[in-house]
Amino acid sequence: MKKILLLLATVLTGVSAWAQTATGGPEVTFTNVQQDGKEYVLYINDSDVLALSAESAETLGAAAKFRLTEQENGKFTFYNEAKSLYMIWRGKGNGANEDKGVLAEYDAN
Repeated sequence: MKKILLLLATVLTGVSAWAQTATGGPEVTFTNVQQDGKEYVLYINDSDVLALSAESAETLGAAAKFRLTEQENGKFTFYNEAKSLYMIWRGKGNGANEDKGVLAEYDAN
């Protein structure tokens, strides 16, 4: 999970300058590529928990797609339109919403 968090941090950093000018935001998928070449796609499973899968983003479909969305406060979020959930930080006992990695309503806290 540490590698996923590092990957997300890298993506968010790289996207931040571009996102300042984005309107409507693109739909993106997140793929973690291991050193041995194995790939894992981040998606929201049927229990509404942020999870990893060895299946492709295409196979997972809408559950693996997140739209970059600008909030009223000027902050950007990743929103899964199919599940109506926002991606949030997930940690071992420290993440919001019982570490599910998603929230139904945007919360800037």
